[in-house]
Amino acid sequence: MRQAGQWGIALAYAASLQGLKSVIFWVRSVYDWKPDRRALMQMYGGTVFASPSPETLVGREILEKNPNHVGRLGIAVSEGLEYAEKNPGYAYCLGSVLNHVLIHQSIIGLETETVRPDRCEA
Repeated sequence: MRQAGQWGIALAYAASLQGLKSVIFWVRSVYDWKPDRRALMQMYGGTVFASPSPETLVGREILEKNPNHVGRLGIAVSEGLEYAEKNPGYAYCLGSVLNHVLIHQSIIGLETETVRPDRCEA
């Protein structure tokens, strides 16, 4: 599964508007693949880790077995949960995989239906 980085960018931006810190665990293969999106997260003050990372116990255990692991969404989720649990003042926010994602996808779909054909290039 590939994560494009929109949620990490949005969370980093929202956190910056509220004066909060953000820590993002991003699947390593995508972290390496999309440096421009990583740069946006960092520009908004986000700290971005390629997952699996040495920042968490779960990440260290995976890297010990395979230092070149490309990552998986489940690993990034596990690292984020562990990080939030072990660092007072942090809360965990999941940007994909759960039902709330349907809300923004539905809105995008409705907006797409209202686009006027005469304003679209063929």
